[in-house]
Formats: sequence, structure tokens, C-alpha cells
Amino acid sequence: MDTLAPEEAATVAQLIERLPFTWLEGHDLLPQTISRRHSASLHFGRLWTLGDHNYVSVIRIPATYLGGASEKLPQPLQGISPPFLTNRVYYNAWLLPIDDYVRSQGRLQDFTPKPLPMALEKVHRKSPEEHSWRGGSFIFDALDFSELNLKLSADCSFNARRQFLPIFQPFVVEFLSFCMHLILPQPELIRSYLIPFAEISQKLIESGSLTSISPTTQTLWRDYYDSFSYERTLSSGGNPHWLFTGLPS
Repeated sequence: MDTLAPEEAATVAQLIERLPFTWLEGHDLLPQTISRRHSASLHFGRLWTLGDHNYVSVIRIPATYLGGASEKLPQPLQGISPPFLTNRVYYNAWLLPIDDYVRSQGRLQDFTPKPLPMALEKVHRKSPEEHSWRGGSFIFDALDFSELNLKLSADCSFNARRQFLPIFQPFVVEFLSFCMHLILPQPELIRSYLIPFAEISQKLIESGSLTSISPTTQTLWRDYYDSFSYERTLSSGGNPHWLFTGLPS
């Protein structure tokens, strides 16, 4: 499934919105595909305002099969993905600063991310033939920000424990912006970290440095990192993987 037809997107959205997910509270289904690489996904967004600055939390839910079917899948037809029944919902979620947004009839429709200069520098070093053009704007799906993500997450630890960073980075580049990577996207958790996230995101965007972050914010993020604990275990299929046993709350 390369893209979602409008009727398919509406069906999947109705299924998701009927589930008891409190973390979708206040999030609107965005009508546009944010990324060509994730055109077979649904994106939910919620606007957050802090003083003169605006932020948005984005939850991406893929509508493709990623494992966990509770019934045997039929053989796919050529060019058509098979239907599936699963008890799992996979997602990614981020909080990011934005320059502008569009609302219609009380619902968030679109937003313009505030770019991170370090991410733009990587884009500018990319050869022109590697850019993709669609809909009047550049899409940078092929860029690899893995090294930058590790650096950002290490810098924002303020010397806290960070052995888990190869498994999960609390801060990453998405939409060419500096994002808090939300492992648990509950609105109350986002609300509690909005002010300290605003401080580090503004500093990184404006100066690229975290040297003048307040002691209170540094302590908060150290506690955040120290909340993560994990262990090695086996999946139901017998494959080794990592299981987080402690998370920020």
C-alpha cells in the first residue's frame, strides 16, 4: 500500500478514534500527507501555545501491516496489499516548535515547522540530484539524521545516564525541526515538559548551543533521562529485543 485513498484513511481513522487512547485527546486528523515516505500513514496533530511561541505534537500511525496479526493473512494480489486483523497499533510521536499553522472550523489543518539550523546545514550539503520535488516543496526523505539525533540526545542529557541512546533517542530531527521524541504521547506528559522543551529548543534554534540553559531545566532533563531503564528479553516469536521497564511519568 503506497498511499491511502480518502475512503481508506477515513475508515482507519474511525477505527483508531474509537479505541480508548487518551493520548489522542485534543489531536485532529491532519488532512494532508506530511511526508511522501509515510503516505500510507495517518497523522494526528495538536496545537500547543506557550507565550508567543507555538508548538505541535504529531502522532503518526501507519496503516500498513507491521506484524502482530491475530488471523492468518491471505496471499496478496499483485499491486494490492492484503487485509489484516491485528490487536496492535504502532505509532511515532513528536513535539516540535512551529512558525505558523492553519486551523479551519476549530481543527488543526496544517503547520510550518521551525527549522533547526544544524539540520538545514545537512540538507544544503546534499547534492541537488538527491532532492525530491513534489507539490511545490522539497521533501528530504532520504536524509540520514542518525548521527545528529545521537548528538542532540547526548547534549540534552546534561550528563545523565544515557546508555539507552542506541535504542531510543529522546530528541531527534523530524520535519527538519528539533523534536522531543515522545515515547508516551499523553497530553498531560507533553504539558508538563512543554516549558523545559521550549527552553532547549529555542536555544538550539537560535544559537546551536545549550551552554546557558537554566540549572532547573538541566536537573529536569537529567531526571527525565534517569527514568529510563530497560532489559533484554525475547519476543513472542522468540526474537531477542529490548524492553523498557521504566519510563518518565
